[in-house]
Amino acid sequence: MVKALAAAAIAALTSTAAAARCQNLTIPVSISARNGEFNLANPTSSIDATNFALRMARQGHNYTDEILNGYHTVSGDYNISATYCEPDAGPGKVVQVLTHGIGFDRR
Repeated sequence: MVKALAAAAIAALTSTAAAARCQNLTIPVSISARNGEFNLANPTSSIDATNFALRMARQGHNYTDEILNGYHTVSGDYNISATYCEPDAGPGKVVQVLTHGIGFDRR
């Protein structure tokens, strides 16, 4: 009995999820970011990493300011791929913006 109810619930949810009209979108964006340039070599040992952490945590000192060389602006034009779905009954009053947790596509 429980297995039959579970199977019926899964079938109902699957048919509900499939009852939607979806379209793929490409959203063009132009972005610009001001990034700090730091005079800091990559750590080559655990001692380097520990020293970095100690310098960052030292009270009364701004280590990032001490190693900051200046700023550089990075900008570009990019496309964001998206999928917009609405139920067969028409659009609702709420739009959910969902992002994937891992991976490189929208599945």
